[in-house]
Amino acid sequence: MKRKMLALVMAFVLLMLQVPVSANVSSEAPFPADVIQSEAIELVNIALDQGVVPGQDSSEITSLYLSDSIPIYELLADNTFTEADNIKYYGIFDQNDVARGLLIARIQGDDETLTCEYNTFFCEELTEYKQSDAEICFIFAQTEVTIFDGRQNQTVMQSATLHDDSRGVFGAETARTSQLKSLNRSVISSMTELNLVSTAATNSTVSGSVSVPLVAQAPWDNGCWAACAVSVGSYLKPSVHLTVTNIMNDYANGKDDAKSYNTIQDVLAYEYGCETTQHVFSTLNMGTVMDNIGVGTNKGNPIIARVSYKGLVEGHFIVVRGYVYTAGTGTLDRATIMDPADDSGVRILTVTGTGRSMTFKYTPVTNSDPRDVGLYITIAK
Repeated sequence: MKRKMLALVMAFVLLMLQVPVSANVSSEAPFPADVIQSEAIELVNIALDQGVVPGQDSSEITSLYLSDSIPIYELLADNTFTEADNIKYYGIFDQNDVARGLLIARIQGDDETLTCEYNTFFCEELTEYKQSDAEICFIFAQTEVTIFDGRQNQTVMQSATLHDDSRGVFGAETARTSQLKSLNRSVISSMTELNLVSTAATNSTVSGSVSVPLVAQAPWDNGCWAACAVSVGSYLKPSVHLTVTNIMNDYANGKDDAKSYNTIQDVLAYEYGCETTQHVFSTLNMGTVMDNIGVGTNKGNPIIARVSYKGLVEGHFIVVRGYVYTAGTGTLDRATIMDPADDSGVRILTVTGTGRSMTFKYTPVTNSDPRDVGLYITIAK
């Protein structure tokens, strides 16, 4: 009898070993579906409250949906591909399959914390691929993001802010490789409806935002400083109409040159009549963000911040335009920025830490490594 029972147990074990493990369960393990959905609901509702979801002003949106994750690959320096394992993209679409944003989920830090952000990048391209049922994947190269649909590559972002020396340069040779053709692609599917509710301030939560306009640095690779100056200046003095090219011509002699915070202060002073204060070698915490932006809509002033990469040699200017802060816990608060990279976009980032002293950090859309703010500029009240 014991032998018979042992044989049955062994047969069951062998049978279980032959059952294939679901690829979705394995690959999604660090990204639990319920957590991703919960984060998407909170971030999208913050975006709606701050008025930054594309198309929301025209009453075109009656419902919003979260897609399954879209495959992402990294092009390595040796011209081979590897699937990204610490970052995922999820599209956010309305009832007509029009993209209204992108959710990025990341595994960050030594403790492998899951953080998420909402942004408005790639909406036009995602709409096109969703409505045509194309099978796609994202590819991260050294300084660019491309989308591959099995036939051609479309570059959707190119910026020095994405620079990663571990990645290769996407070129004609890469496009011809047979490995590219073998990458896993998928249609944008499995739409989960998101519950749209107001995230207005409660007794424990405060929030604020300022309506700085989106200003793209493109076609200037090093024009982030000018784009931030124009964005903030246009918010403070809407009667002044200047472009990034105007500023690049007048303050960089028409050259695609990076400039320092001093030049941004000069632009705001001479072109917009705004007095500013520089905070050099200073980190940016949530308390400073809250004090400058204020509570409510357009009750305060934005902050221009410089994030550093490659040490302090190179950096990228952004505009901090909003926040959501929960008193007491303060472990997963949000900061909203205008990012002028490439064609520009609004991003709602997760800020980790405790209390008003938690430090704001910037993470490029193609990786999970947060970058510090080394200096920032505030507007005189």
